[in-house]
Amino acid sequence: MARGITENEVHDAADALVEAGERPTVERVRAHLGTGSPNTVTRYLDTWWGGLGQRLQRQRVAFALPAAPEEVALLAAQWWDAALKAALDHAQQALSDAQLAVAADRANLQANERASQATISELEASCAQALSGRRLADQRLADLQLLCDHQQAQLSDLSAQRDASVAARQRAEGELEAQVSIIRAREVEHAAERQRSAEHLRAAEDRAHAEVDRARQEAQGLRKQLDATKQASLARDDAHTALETALRDALVKAQRDAAVAEARADALALQRASASSRRPKTDPKPKSPGRAVDRAPRRKSKAPK
Repeated sequence: MARGITENEVHDAADALVEAGERPTVERVRAHLGTGSPNTVTRYLDTWWGGLGQRLQRQRVAFALPAAPEEVALLAAQWWDAALKAALDHAQQALSDAQLAVAADRANLQANERASQATISELEASCAQALSGRRLADQRLADLQLLCDHQQAQLSDLSAQRDASVAARQRAEGELEAQVSIIRAREVEHAAERQRSAEHLRAAEDRAHAEVDRARQEAQGLRKQLDATKQASLARDDAHTALETALRDALVKAQRDAAVAEARADALALQRASASSRRPKTDPKPKSPGRAVDRAPRRKSKAPK
């Protein structure tokens, strides 16, 4: 903002320009002062031009030599002219130097102005690029905010699904524990039942084996008796025939009893196999201690002829 200037400052500036050999103008006065409104400088410069004649007349009177001889006045005038010429030459030389300096300053100023203009262009380009980058960054930020909101919504849904899955898993684990408890109780019952079945089968096997052994022993005894009877009946044919018939009947009965015992053992073996086939697939096969039940049916011994 231009500060206020006075009339004396404008007149002094005009005088300084004249002393420098320049014509006072509004632009030069403003450049000399470094401030001032053009209208104010024009008004004060007009008053300076109006009082210029009076100031010159006062200076001419001040330099006049009243009552001086003509030769002295002529010599003084010559000296005055020489002084004015020397002063003019000095002023012109100073003016030339000042003009050269002004030209150099003007060239420097123009170079600086061009550099400043280039810098301003670069700054404007950088500013435009920065504004473009800022707009892109704002757009990217908006997109990221939308993505973040979307991911937050997905995260909320996943959290709800996770909570539901955890609740379902807890329910499933509770049901599984209940089922495991039931299965374990059933396994205990099945184990006890298998133990009872095994004991029953072992007892049946023992009875069957005892009956078979007794039948075998009876058959062996009968065979011995038959052999003794055969040796003793060589002389008694009639008695031998009757005795042989009785012995055959006894042997048939013994064989029938042995067959019945073996049939019972086979029936017990079939009963055990049927009980094993009715067990759950998850149950292991029972291991019955002692002798095995499944045996090949023994061939019936033929009656001695």
